[in-house]
Amino acid sequence: MKMGDTFTWKRTFSRGDVLAFSNITQDFGSLHTIPNQEGHVRVHSLLIASIATKMGGELNFFSKSLEHTFMQPVYTGETIQCTMTIDDVQSFENETSIEMSLAFHNEFGELVATGHGTGDIPKNIS
Repeated sequence: MKMGDTFTWKRTFSRGDVLAFSNITQDFGSLHTIPNQEGHVRVHSLLIASIATKMGGELNFFSKSLEHTFMQPVYTGETIQCTMTIDDVQSFENETSIEMSLAFHNEFGELVATGHGTGDIPKNIS
């Protein structure tokens, strides 16, 4: 892994996904439960942010810090693509420390959220 490497993952959230997340977090706010005029509910911000978890899991990335900014709402049925860019890599004896940035775009190419994080990838996983 080196600076500038990118990873992407797309996800389309369903009402079932939003309900499952509501059950986990106990956030049953009306934004997430009452459909709008098109029949969609708003996706939880942290559920949107969780798209990056797929890529982090593949890298065995252990998060130390995560910060997100959400620019516009996302509704069920929208496809969101997360792009993770490696901004810094430092290798140590037992781990590799990573700094990364995230960009979340909807299917129209609009930026809906950004993120930044730091963490480690252990060299020996047991």
